[in-house]
Amino acid sequence: MKKIICSIIIASILLAVMPLSASAGGYIGSGIIWMIDSNGVLTITGEGEIPNYEPGSAPWNGFRTEIKELRISDGITATGGYAFSDCRNLLSVTLPESLVSIGDGVFLRCYSLKSISIPNAVVTIGNEAFSDCWQLSTVSISRWNSSLVSIGDSAFSLCTSLTNMTLPSKLEIIGESAFRSCIRLDGIILPDNLCTIGRFAFESCTSLQSIELPYSVTTIPDFAFFDCKSLSEVHLGRYTREIGREAFMWCESLTRLRVPQSTESVGSHAFGFYYADGEYRLIDDFILGTASESVRAAAESEGITVLYDDPDHVCESICLFCRRCLNTYCPYFNCADKCPGHNFPITGTVSDSITWSLSEAGELFVSGSGDIPDFDYTGAPWYISRDAVKSVWIGDGITSVGAYSFADAENLAEIHLTDSLMSIGFKAFFGCTSLLSAGIPYSVSEIGRMAFAECISLQRVKFSEGLISIGAYAFYNCQSLVPFELPTGLTTIGNAAFEGCVSALSISVPDSTITIGHHAFGFTYTEDRHYEQIPDFTVFCGFGSAAMHYAEFHGLTAVRNDGHTCQSQCPVCSRCLNPDCIYPECLSKCDGVCTLPFDNPYTDVSEEDWFYDGVRYASLKGLFNGVSDDKFDPQGNVTRAQLVTILWRLAGSPKPAKLAPFSDLSSDWYVEAVSFAYERGIADGVGGGRFKPDDPVTREQAALFIMRYSEKIDRQDTSVRVSLSFFADADNVSAYAYDAVSWAVACGIISGMQNGEGIDISPQGNMTRAQASTVFTRILRMK
Repeated sequence: MKKIICSIIIASILLAVMPLSASAGGYIGSGIIWMIDSNGVLTITGEGEIPNYEPGSAPWNGFRTEIKELRISDGITATGGYAFSDCRNLLSVTLPESLVSIGDGVFLRCYSLKSISIPNAVVTIGNEAFSDCWQLSTVSISRWNSSLVSIGDSAFSLCTSLTNMTLPSKLEIIGESAFRSCIRLDGIILPDNLCTIGRFAFESCTSLQSIELPYSVTTIPDFAFFDCKSLSEVHLGRYTREIGREAFMWCESLTRLRVPQSTESVGSHAFGFYYADGEYRLIDDFILGTASESVRAAAESEGITVLYDDPDHVCESICLFCRRCLNTYCPYFNCADKCPGHNFPITGTVSDSITWSLSEAGELFVSGSGDIPDFDYTGAPWYISRDAVKSVWIGDGITSVGAYSFADAENLAEIHLTDSLMSIGFKAFFGCTSLLSAGIPYSVSEIGRMAFAECISLQRVKFSEGLISIGAYAFYNCQSLVPFELPTGLTTIGNAAFEGCVSALSISVPDSTITIGHHAFGFTYTEDRHYEQIPDFTVFCGFGSAAMHYAEFHGLTAVRNDGHTCQSQCPVCSRCLNPDCIYPECLSKCDGVCTLPFDNPYTDVSEEDWFYDGVRYASLKGLFNGVSDDKFDPQGNVTRAQLVTILWRLAGSPKPAKLAPFSDLSSDWYVEAVSFAYERGIADGVGGGRFKPDDPVTREQAALFIMRYSEKIDRQDTSVRVSLSFFADADNVSAYAYDAVSWAVACGIISGMQNGEGIDISPQGNMTRAQASTVFTRILRMK
C-alpha cells in the first residue's frame, strides 16, 4: 500500500513540476513508467502489461495530439486495449521483442501511422487494433519465425493504404472484417495452418486479384470476399465443405470457379452474381465446375452454367498453341475455354515499345526497346502457347527479361540473348526442361532468383564477364550442369544458387566474390529434407577468399587456383612476415606479437590446452589479465562490462562524449567503456534504464557486440553470412542476434562445440574467459 501511495505522489510531482511544453510522465501501476518529451516522443519503460483502457482514458490521453513517436522498451509484454487510440499524429512505433499481445483498438484511428513491425513473440492482435489507420501501408511480420496465431475482428479494417501483407505460418484465425475495405491490398498468401476466416474478412478488398484457400479452411463464411471486384483467380481447398451466402458476390472479374466434390452446402448467390437496379444479376460468361451434386443443383437453380469437373480428365482435343479445347461440345470444366483458331505468325504486344511473334515452327521473337516487364506466373502473353515454343530470340534493344517471362516452356531448347540485355529476372526460364545451354551476354550484371531453376537438361552456361550477382536458387536442380568457372568481378552468390547441380563436380570462384549464401554449391537436398554433400566436389579459389572460408566451413575440398605459395609465413599465426608481399592471401601481416616470448604465469593454463594460444596472444596484446597473479580462470564467465571493456581497449580507449544513461554502473573501471559502447551503437541496455554490467555475456550477445564493433569502429564489411543449419541448436539463436552469429561463424570468429550427437553453436551459453581470449585472438589476426 505504501508503495502505491509513493507511486501516486511521485507521478503527481512529475506532472506538477514539469511544464507541458517540456515533458510529462508518470507511473502505470508500480512497474511501468511513461514519459512524453517536448518533441512528442512517448516512451514507456518497465516490465509487465500496459493495462486495458476505455477509449480516451489512457493517462497520456491529454497529449494524444502531440504524440509523434512511441517507444516501448523491452520488458513490456502487452499493449492494453485502446492505449494509443486516436493518436492521430503518431508517425512511428517501436514495439519490444518481449511483446506477446496487441490489445483491442490499441492504434485505432492513428491516421498518420505508415508502417509497423510486429515482434516475433506476439501471439494475438486484438479487435480493431489497427482499424482506420488510413496511411498504414506496411505491416512487417516474419513468415516463419512469428508466433502470431490470431488476428482479431476488424484488426486492419479500413487500412486503405495497405498494399501487401505477409501472414505468418502459425496463424490460425482471421477474425470478422479483419481486412474489410483494404482497397489497395492486392496480394496476400493464406498460411497452411489457417483454420478460421471470419465473416466479411476481405469484403471490398477491391484490388485483391487472387486467393488460394489452404486445405485446413473448410468453411468460407458469409460475405468473406464480397465486392472483391478484381478477384479473378480463386483456388478452394480440397476439403471445403461449406461456402456461405454471397461469399464471392460482386467478384466481377471471377468468371471461372472450381468447387471441390467435398463441398456440401452453398449459400444463396455465393458466386457468379452482382447486384444492380434492385436485383441480382449473373456475371457474363460465368462458369462453375464441380463434381458435387448438391452444389450443381444449387447453382443450376440460380441459373448458373455448370460443367462437370473431373481432375483426371485428359482432353484429346487440346490445341498445342493455345492449350484450349478444339471440341465445341466437350462438357468438362477444364475444356470450357475453346480454341479460336490461329493464323501464323501469332503476334502481340508486351508494351508500347515491345512486340512479340510466334512462328509455326515454334520460334518466339521478342523485339523492340526497354524491359520485358515482370509477369505473374501465367501472365506472359505467350504463356498459353508455351508448349509450342522451341526457341527464343531476344532482339537488340531489350534491356531486361522480367519475372516468369518464359517459365514452364518445356520444349524450349535454345535461347538467343542480345548484348543490350542487363538483367534476367525471377524465374525467367524456370522449368525449361529441354534447354541445353545458355550464353549470358557481357552486358548482363544480374541473374535473378530461380532464373534457370529446374532446367534439368541444362549442361553448359557461359557466364558473362560483366556479371556481378547470381540470385538465390538461380540454377537450383540443374542436374546436368557440368563443372564451370564463374567470372572475375562476381561479388554475390545467393542461397542455394547451384544446389542440386549433381553433375557439376567442381566450381571455380573468383576472389571478387565476397558473399556466398548457405548451401550455394556442393550440396543437394534430399527427399527426406536433408542437405547432402555432392561426392568429390571441389572448389577452386584463392587462399583466404570467401569461397575458401565457405569450403572449409562446409567440409568441401578447396584447391587454390592462384598458384602462389608464400615463402614468408609466420610459424605461429601463418600470416605473412614480408611487408612487400602483394598476393591477396598475404595482405594480412603478422604483427610480431606471435614471436614474442611468453613467460606463462598461470598455473591453470598449459601449452596442451586448446585455448593456450588465445591466452598467450591476448595477454601479450594487453587485452586480458588474470584473476590473480597465478590464475587465469579459463572457465570463468566474461561479464557484459568486461567484454565492452576489451572492445574499448581495442579501439584505443577513447574518451566518450558523455556517460551512458544507465542507473546500474556502480564501478568506475568500466564506466567509460560502457559509455563508449553505448555512444557508438555497439551495446545497448537491457531495458528499464539498466545495463547489467555484471551479468555474464552470452555467446550470441558477444557476437552481436563484436559485429557492431567491426562495422562501426573498424569499418569492415559485415555482410558475409553462412547458414547456421549445420548446428544442432540453430533454432536457439535469438532473432535479434541471428545475423551476428551467422557473420561470426562465416568469419571463423566463433565455432561450434561437439555435444555428443552433433555440433552446437550454444548461443545462449555464457562466454568463458578461455573462449573470449581465443575469439579476440582470431579478431586481431583478421585485421
